[in-house]
Formats: sequence, structure tokens, C-alpha cells
Amino acid sequence: MAPYQYLPLDAEGSRGDIRLVELLPTPNNNSNTNNVSCRLHTVSFHDFPAYEALSYHWGDPNITLPITLDGKPFQVTKNLAEALQCLTVTDESRFLWVDAICINQTDDSERSQQVRSMAKIYEDARRVLVWLGLGEPDTLAAFQRLTREEEYKRHCIQSLELRRNLRTSSQVREAPKTLTEELLDSDSEMDSIEDELPVLRPPAIGLAEPTETEISAIDKIFRHPWWERVWVIQEATVARELCVICGRRALPWNMLSQLYPAKITKPGQFARSPHEKSLEPLERINNIRIQWKAVKSDLGLSPGIQDE
Repeated sequence: MAPYQYLPLDAEGSRGDIRLVELLPTPNNNSNTNNVSCRLHTVSFHDFPAYEALSYHWGDPNITLPITLDGKPFQVTKNLAEALQCLTVTDESRFLWVDAICINQTDDSERSQQVRSMAKIYEDARRVLVWLGLGEPDTLAAFQRLTREEEYKRHCIQSLELRRNLRTSSQVREAPKTLTEELLDSDSEMDSIEDELPVLRPPAIGLAEPTETEISAIDKIFRHPWWERVWVIQEATVARELCVICGRRALPWNMLSQLYPAKITKPGQFARSPHEKSLEPLERINNIRIQWKAVKSDLGLSPGIQDE
């Protein structure tokens, strides 16, 4: 079968064309990277679907695996093939910008032009996905622990809001009372069935502080080659939203700051910690993101970056 052939882009014209990868759904989420199937779309900077941009380490260019692009074989690095497989979902397509696929790497002119547009490409993405590889069992377990911690905190916040709304509501409609309104009428009634309401008891426990074993597992994340890439600064700085992905587990960027027992003293800065050296890449990018948001605000531009 003939290899994939790119059609030229109108990158310099009024449209400012770019390409997006449509990652097609795979039944049963088959783990075979040979089953990664994509379609390539040419879109205008002024009219494009919501997409995510992938930030990743290419890996060894001599070790490649095949994917299917518009029905034809297409070679990508092993690391990218594994990322695309983990990002594939079973029930719907996913639109991505991936430099190794969306840019014709054999066309020097196109590659030069697209590189100049990369800041806008990452800034316009609804989310930037930071791929840190498949991960090892201990690292994946640490990701799972943080997910449980986040779910616990979210449950606490929702429960507190529910209790506050039930206790502070002062408006009683003239229509027949609902169960909630009847409860608000009487403290004794509230007290009598309080145990049945999905509200927060004074929580004394969440998850225990991370163990040294868990912290050591997380250290591996910050030794991943992704942190050493020059382009990381641009890709992570301008992103509206950042999501860190390891295997099939995902975490919001801000949760990386909670991987260690060190406390954040103020935005972008961390208290002294035995693991402070490992935090340096994260701290550096957080500081730049804060500065970028301030610069855009001073210029009267939309900050873009979501509060994390």
C-alpha cells in the first residue's frame, strides 16, 4: 500500500490553514497500536472545530510503529503511537493537533511556517494534553491516589454547598411545599432526618499524607524527557487548560502541585522540601504561566489561561 501523501496547505493565505487529526473511535478500546485510525482535516485558523493539542516527547525517531491515516499506513514514533492509543475513546472521535502528523515533516517550507504558528495553535486549543508516557505501575498507582483525593475534595465542597443552601434559604414559595421547604421550616425536622441528607459531616480524614514510596514514584514523572524539551515552555505557557496524562490516567495540571507534602506559599512558589529539586521543572513553568497571564492582562487581552 502506498504511503500517505500530503496535500499542500494555504498557510500564508487569508485562511491560514492548519491540519487537525481526527482520532477515530476504536471498539473495545483495543490496545494494539496498529488499530489507531485517524483522518486528517484541513481547517482555517478562522473556522475550526474544538480541538486539543498534544505536547509530548517524540522519542527515538528510529523506532516507529504504524498507524492508519486516511486509510493509508503512516509511521510515527513509538511514544506517539502509544499516546494516540491511550487517547482513543470507544464512542466518539477526538480532534487533536499533533505536530508529527499535522505538519508535513518532509516539506521544509511548510514546517517552517507551521512552527511560527505553533504558539497560536496551542493557545487556541481548548486543552493541551501533556503526555508523559505509559507510566510504571507505581506511578500509575500514585495518579490513581491523587484522583481519589480530588474526588474526595469535590464531594466535600458539593456537600457543604448543599448544606449551606438548605440552611440559608429564606424564600418560601406559596405553592405547595416541597420536602426541602418543609425541612427548612423546622429545625427539629431537619435534625430528625439530617442523617438521611447527602451532606457533609465534619470530615476529619481524607487520604493519608503521601509515603516516601509514593513520593519516589512521582519523582519519576519529573525525570521524564518531556520536561527537558525546549518547546515545553511555549506549549505549557500559552495553554488555556493543561491536563497531564500517564497511560490512561489523567490529572489536571494544578494537581501536580499536590504530589508532594510541600505546601504552596504563593502562586508559583513552593516551600522547602526534601523533594524540592524534583519540583523545579514544575515551578519554572508555573512561574512563566503566571507571568504570561499578567502580561496579557496588562495588554488588555483575554488571559485565556484558566484559573487552576
